Amino acid sequence: MKKACVGAMDKTPPKETTWGTFPNRLFFGRESTVTWGEGGSAFLNPLTNLSDQTHMCFYRITLEQFKDVLFQENGMKVDSDSPLFDLSALQLVQSNVSIPLAKSGWYGNVVCVGKESDIPILTMT
Repeated sequence: MKKACVGAMDKTPPKETTWGTFPNRLFFGRESTVTWGEGGSAFLNPLTNLSDQTHMCFYRITLEQFKDVLFQENGMKVDSDSPLFDLSALQLVQSNVSIPLAKSGWYGNVVCVGKESDIPILTMT
């Protein structure tokens, strides 16, 4: 990593870490980033295609922790009072599969790829 990230304000470790496979295409863009340095950035196509298989690692974190990471990945100041991604946005992404939130960042599209034990599985792309 070339640039340190503060992570979530709540430093509680994930309650669970698991792996899964989803019918979405993973692709890479760019040649380097300010944060990670050399190498492309990974993106997930939010459209489901049964011929595509992407293996993903899930971290069971709180909605507030997800929001903090979403802010950082899109160059925004981590601010727990911002309504950018709250419970109503969570309900919207669950019913629409994908919603664009942060237009200025690379990872401003939040995608719900499914549920595990009735908990939504979210990613940003």
